[in-house]
Amino acid sequence: MAKAMRPIGLLLLLYIGFCAFLFLFQDHLLFFPTKMSEERWKYVADDVHADYVTIRVNEEGNHLQGWFIAGKAEKAGGAETSPQEQKLPTVIFFGGNAMEIDTTIYDLLPLRENAVNLLLVDYRGYGLSEGKPAADTMKKDAEKVFDAAASHPLVDEEHIIAWGYSLGTGVAAHLASMRPSLPRTDPEHDEGSGAGVEKVILFAPFTSTLDLAKEHYPFFPVDLLLRHRFETLTLAPTLNQPVLIIHGDEDEEFGIEHAEKIAAAWKGPKELLVLDGRGHSDLLEDQKAWDAVWKFLQK
Repeated sequence: MAKAMRPIGLLLLLYIGFCAFLFLFQDHLLFFPTKMSEERWKYVADDVHADYVTIRVNEEGNHLQGWFIAGKAEKAGGAETSPQEQKLPTVIFFGGNAMEIDTTIYDLLPLRENAVNLLLVDYRGYGLSEGKPAADTMKKDAEKVFDAAASHPLVDEEHIIAWGYSLGTGVAAHLASMRPSLPRTDPEHDEGSGAGVEKVILFAPFTSTLDLAKEHYPFFPVDLLLRHRFETLTLAPTLNQPVLIIHGDEDEEFGIEHAEKIAAAWKGPKELLVLDGRGHSDLLEDQKAWDAVWKFLQK
């Protein structure tokens, strides 16, 4: 009897050990931060003509680092304005868990050419940003990034778009819930016309980190173990902003059902575009995706 119990005890010990591993090392399973040299940072900023952005996020003095690229606006008759002459719609982009903004920024340069500002800020622990990444701090930091954008002299605070990719879709949805777009109640005063997220774009979204954990580790009590929570599907029925959701039908990370569930639950106007033959990381390369983005931004 004792000998028969030994394999069971060993299996139980291994099970408990793996649970401990999931709890203690989930930061490394979810986040893949890459540091950047200051030389690389300066080179990219100079190359794309971006302004440095530094945002203090806590009392300990941790700062996020990012870039602001002013959109190119046109006057009547086609003449280009100087950046100081006109406030423009602005995209705040929240990248995936392994996206590097020094390469992603090049993929997003079409925004500038189409009279849209871009604000791209690294999460804590990524690039030159200080601290360590965590879901709770990412969500809180997103609010500070938004406030920085809304106070920028070149930003039209009534036309701020939260664009998330993969992990960043959870951040973008949270920001939309915390900074809803409010109608101007009195055009003569600023009161009642507070800035908010006007629209939301989600590329390769997921319903929640808990759902993903259950998919990958179905035999473990992930609800008890999971410390990093993003819950886009829970937020979706509360969000009034128009949303554009784009997902690849060959996404190897998140099944298309994630996007479909979010679209079905979203309270505001929604559009779901499924791209044939696209996976998880190549959506920004698809012209159909960009055509949908331009149409969405112009509504």
